[in-house]
Amino acid sequence: MKTTSLLLILAIAALSSCGSGGPATRTGRAIDHGVYKAGYGIKRAGQSIENAAR
Repeated sequence: MKTTSLLLILAIAALSSCGSGGPATRTGRAIDHGVYKAGYGIKRAGQSIENAAR
């Protein structure tokens, strides 16, 4: 009985670690993506201002 319970717990732990991550991981990736896009937009705006000043 102990062996079966241990194997079941290990199987559940192994299966739960698969995938694209939990909610916190997905939220972090979404925030990183949003910050990257905002930074890219600010960079383009700065380049436009520099080009207009020439």
